[in-house]
Amino acid sequence: MLEEHCRPARLGMWGWIFRLKHSVLAVHLQRRQAGVAVSGTGEVQVPPEQDLLYIDKNADIGVGWRRAGIGERFNEAPREGHSYLLDLSVHDFWAAVMATRSFGEAQERSNCQHFVQETLTELAARRHIQAEEAAVRSSFTLRNQWVADILKSWGYLDEDFKAPPTGQEGGQQRAWRLLMSWDCKAGAMQFFTPW
Repeated sequence: MLEEHCRPARLGMWGWIFRLKHSVLAVHLQRRQAGVAVSGTGEVQVPPEQDLLYIDKNADIGVGWRRAGIGERFNEAPREGHSYLLDLSVHDFWAAVMATRSFGEAQERSNCQHFVQETLTELAARRHIQAEEAAVRSSFTLRNQWVADILKSWGYLDEDFKAPPTGQEGGQQRAWRLLMSWDCKAGAMQFFTPW
């Protein structure tokens, strides 16, 4: 099982104003081999081992596997309409994850939601997400799509709803970056933005 889980993004004042969300992929892992144990009373079915890990993209470490943080709760678990049955090896799953552009792009270019969107798209293209589900969801959206639509209309984001690569920004992008953090993580914004 693969799901998109979301919680409020911890991005200080701007995250609160725009009600931004942080997205992760929740991967329900299951060891394929269930077993039969023999006890004094006879044979007992042993269910397969299960585990839940998150694949997350963040500015600190990039893309990685992790467990839920202490006290971390996802108020959208799963995000409505973003739960898929998968039956593939961890190796094949990770190959699809690494094939996305956002896997190797800097956080300033593509964030956690781009990563989730591109991973779901890649899994659908490889037909790991069941065909009927992929047909219904031929276009996976960002959790904060409405914000991305506005920023794109203002010229801040490109056709993929991503900021231009560093060094290729126009005037709107520089103005937005200055507004968001005064072009650095210092000064008064330090009190509003924990990162």
